[in-house]
Amino acid sequence: MSERTGRAWRSAAPTMVAVAVIVAVWPAVARLMGNPTLLPSPLEVLRTFGHLIRSGAIFVNSGTSLGRIVLSWLLAPIWSCQRSCRGEVRPTA
Repeated sequence: MSERTGRAWRSAAPTMVAVAVIVAVWPAVARLMGNPTLLPSPLEVLRTFGHLIRSGAIFVNSGTSLGRIVLSWLLAPIWSCQRSCRGEVRPTA
C-alpha cells in the first residue's frame, strides 16, 4: 500500500467506524424504543425509501424543497436590503 493510500484510509477510518456503529446500534435501539413512528427500523426506512422512489414522490418532494431553497436564497438579499435601507439594521463596529 502506498503512503498516499494509507493516508486516505487513515483519514476515512473514523467516518467508516462511526457509520458502522450507527448501523449496528440503530436496529437494537429501534426495537427497544418500540415506537416505529419515533424511530423506525433501518429495514422500514429502506422499504419506505424504495416505495418513494418507485412512486416518484421523492423526486417531486425533493424538487419542491430545492425550489424553496433557491427562492429563499434569491429573496434573502432583497429582504436584507429593505431592512438596512429603513435603518432597522445597523452595522456594529
